[in-house]
Amino acid sequence: RLKESKFFIDNQLLDDIDQDDFDAELWGDHRTYLSLWNELTETRVEERLVFSHGDITDSNIFIDKFNEIYFLDLGRAGLADEFVDISFVERCLREDASEETAKIFLK
Repeated sequence: RLKESKFFIDNQLLDDIDQDDFDAELWGDHRTYLSLWNELTETRVEERLVFSHGDITDSNIFIDKFNEIYFLDLGRAGLADEFVDISFVERCLREDASEETAKIFLK
């Protein structure tokens, strides 16, 4: 993911960071994508690769009336760090439910 994110940074494919609506808790001291990317590469830990959906959002999971779980949109599925899917679910819960729900999920 770091390699992919660097491509987006280098080719200016990301929206500008809204400095007027800056979330310091989320971004820390980073005011640019490159600053954050540099820290992530400098503090990188060894990944533990597992099978990952790669884009596990609430619109890509369905549960039927028998509690069977179905996954859609497996285009980004493959080996990835064990926290990739966890981070997607946490973000969805935080944005679509609440901060508290996301914190409960992480416990």
